[in-house]
Amino acid sequence: MKSLKHFTCIVLGLVIFSIPNQSLAMDLLFNHQGQLTDSNGDPVADGTYQIIYSLWDDPNTGNMLWAETLSVPAVNGLFSVVLGTVQPPEPVLFSNQLYLQTQVGTDSPMTPRSTLTSSPYAATAMSVPGFTPGPDNTVTGQYGFAAGNQNSVLSDYGAVTGGQMNIVENTNNTLPSFDTTGIFNGLTPAFGSDKSLICLTVAGWIGGGTLNTAFGGSAAVGAGSDNHADGVFTSIIGGCQNYALGGFDVVSGGYNNQTVLNGGFRVIAGGRNNIINSSWYSSVGGGVFNTIDAPTVGGTIGGGYVNRIIGHVATIGGGYFNNAFGFGATVGGGQQNISNQDYSTVGGGLSNNANAQFATIGGGGRADLADPLSSNEVYDNYGTIAGGGSNKAGSNDGIEINDQYTTIGGGYFNQTLAGYSTIGGGEINATQGIYGTVGGGRDNHASSWAATVGGGQSNEAFGYTSTIGGGLLNLITADSSVIGGGTNNLINTTSSVIAGGNINSITNNAILSAIGGGSGNLVQASTGTIAGGARNTVTTVGIGGAIGGGAGNIVGSYATVPGGLDNEASGDNSFAAGINAKATHNCSFVWSDCCIDATGAALPLYSTAANSYNARATGGFYFFTDCDTIWDPTTPPSGSYLPPGGSMWLSGSDKNLKRNIREVNNSDLLEKVASLPIYQWSYKKQDASIEHIGPMAQEFYETFQIGDNNTSIGALDPAGISLAAIKQLHKENEALKAEIESLKIQVDANKELSAKVDQLSKLVETLLVSNDQTIKKEYAATK
Repeated sequence: MKSLKHFTCIVLGLVIFSIPNQSLAMDLLFNHQGQLTDSNGDPVADGTYQIIYSLWDDPNTGNMLWAETLSVPAVNGLFSVVLGTVQPPEPVLFSNQLYLQTQVGTDSPMTPRSTLTSSPYAATAMSVPGFTPGPDNTVTGQYGFAAGNQNSVLSDYGAVTGGQMNIVENTNNTLPSFDTTGIFNGLTPAFGSDKSLICLTVAGWIGGGTLNTAFGGSAAVGAGSDNHADGVFTSIIGGCQNYALGGFDVVSGGYNNQTVLNGGFRVIAGGRNNIINSSWYSSVGGGVFNTIDAPTVGGTIGGGYVNRIIGHVATIGGGYFNNAFGFGATVGGGQQNISNQDYSTVGGGLSNNANAQFATIGGGGRADLADPLSSNEVYDNYGTIAGGGSNKAGSNDGIEINDQYTTIGGGYFNQTLAGYSTIGGGEINATQGIYGTVGGGRDNHASSWAATVGGGQSNEAFGYTSTIGGGLLNLITADSSVIGGGTNNLINTTSSVIAGGNINSITNNAILSAIGGGSGNLVQASTGTIAGGARNTVTTVGIGGAIGGGAGNIVGSYATVPGGLDNEASGDNSFAAGINAKATHNCSFVWSDCCIDATGAALPLYSTAANSYNARATGGFYFFTDCDTIWDPTTPPSGSYLPPGGSMWLSGSDKNLKRNIREVNNSDLLEKVASLPIYQWSYKKQDASIEHIGPMAQEFYETFQIGDNNTSIGALDPAGISLAAIKQLHKENEALKAEIESLKIQVDANKELSAKVDQLSKLVETLLVSNDQTIKKEYAATK
């Protein structure tokens, strides 16, 4: 069982008039084309099939007005037949809408019936008042038609409906065949390379105009002058001197536009002097002197002037003197731009060149309009330049894979000379290390792997992963170091930092060092730190040295100067602070005040020995042990102080600082003092030759039960105990003195009596010798 399933390139209602000379009589004929398929949609076997055609006044029921049975040959199911050759229909039938019914053999008629198009009604043109065919028309093709004058229809079914000196002749019925294999990188479009075009051709058609030709099968020229639709199924709507020479080409109009041989399915919408050479599926929207050259598939030029494509599926939107020479290359517009490799893109601008695959230039162009070398150019694959002028992405060494994936945002004369590197903008910046970045600024260089310069001017980061944030004339020559900004800062070693400032330096031996800022600071040893200030130095032997700030300070190994002026901590692990403090001994501490001489110079204070604490405070030393904020003699705080010029510490002992005040038993304390052992000894931590005299703290605490603990003795406590004992001793001494005075008086009295006794004794002896009488008298006188 066979059934007419569908029609391919059907031409219904093409009316062919046969006009005898000097006669208006005619036979009405019309063409019907299609393809016979079976119930599975496959073409029927080659052969001759009986088809019954009939015309009806209703699409479903109604009255049959005409019928004809024809034996129709079919090849691959394709057929073409002229209706009306057996039973010509009357022209009057076409005054109303008609419907064509088709029945193949004994099959049921196909439904629905086909609506007869408007073309058959053109049959009445022969009877339109005033219509007269030109006397010099030539119609030699069967069922041809020619109106106008000096027009020629030289092949079957051709038509010229007006104009002058137009020619229709079917000299080219070859359908285009094009193999896309390998063009689209393995992605063959749905139309395929091996698909056959199923189209039946007849002679062409010319609507009017002059000097037009339609030599291609089923070609058409609408109007215009000197247009030539010479390829099969080509169309020229109008214009002048246009050529459509390939299969299925369309030229809408314009002047001297051409689609040449060896191509097909191309469109030129208009414009002037546009050419599509041996190409397929390409189009030019308009403009002038635009060209799509061979071999190109799917090229597109929107318009513009003197644009050119040589590359499959390449695109130029418009502009002037632009070129797209790669597969999938794109130029959006602008002037003298070149997208020179596969999948490269130039959005616009002037004289931009995308010279590598997948390269992109957004816009911009020549920095100097007179200098073609000042354009933007991408040399390596996947490079990108967003805009600006005279920027270069990649290295111009002719090897497009060496420095891929670079990016320049814009600016002037910037260069990314290493893969995966980026320049945001600015001018005369360069990246020379992979993954390097320059954010912007001027004359900055990220010259090593993953190095970064954020901005500023004339900064250079030459070390791996080194970073300069900005500033002017900063330089890093080693890896993993950072300069935040400032001017003329230098790092010559790894893993070090200068936050900012001016003319600060970290030398090549000073790994892991840092300078916070300031001016003229220098670190010459590893792990050295200068927070800021001016003219501060961590010396070459100053490993781990630190300077907090100030000016003119110097430190040695693991030494510290917190700040101040002209301090020196050159001893290892030493500390110097204030002004002109000199800790020249290892592990020494020097604190120097502003002791100014007569000339106004600050007098230095030097350390006295290693491990010494040296401090000078000509205004006194004050130590607080509570939250007092100032030493006020009227309300003394808790603590101790050494007054100006003094050599003795004063401790707070004001009554207002004390509580639980009570008298002590001096006699008891004196007894305890008397019982307290006193020793001569030396400290274990001191030299053995240095000795002291005093009690042991444990025995002192056990005896008196005073003080903070039993391992130390406060300075005030022994003094207080001594004073109490002295008072008791004084009391006892006074009592002894009184007793002595009393005894002394007694002694004196006894001495006088003893003298008289001695005198009497001597007198007695004398009297005894002289005479007893005399003695007796004298003795009596003494009584």
